Amino acid sequence: MPQNKLKTDEQLGDDNLLPGFPGYRTRQGRSGLDPLDTNREVAFMEGIFLRNLFAFRLRTRNPFHLVLMVIFGAATTVFMSFFFYALLSSPLNGERNLAFYLTISFIFLYLGFFLLIGLALLVNFMINIAVILGFGESRQELKNKK
Repeated sequence: MPQNKLKTDEQLGDDNLLPGFPGYRTRQGRSGLDPLDTNREVAFMEGIFLRNLFAFRLRTRNPFHLVLMVIFGAATTVFMSFFFYALLSSPLNGERNLAFYLTISFIFLYLGFFLLIGLALLVNFMINIAVILGFGESRQELKNKK
């Protein structure tokens, strides 16, 4: 049995931080300039952002962030919808082979992913506006109910 299993969090100090979590790269005795630790922390934060984006839990009251959310959401949704329309409505002439269909499938998957991101940003923006106007519940209110 490892020795630190019996210690409390206060006794462990910085030893209980895991790679990737905020604070690990700047723990005691470190400069915070290690590129591997920095990349792990960035990946951790990006994962949290994407998880909250697709779970519709991005909450902010900052007007700048709200404006960016609606601009990027509307822009990606409009452009990706236009590209989908252009791909679907253009006539396909010539011989078809497996490489052609794989390429078209890859393009649709790529465009579809960005379309989902744009729609998720717009839905998160609408939820944030509803919370600001008092029609929805914020995360704090949901936590207080439990």
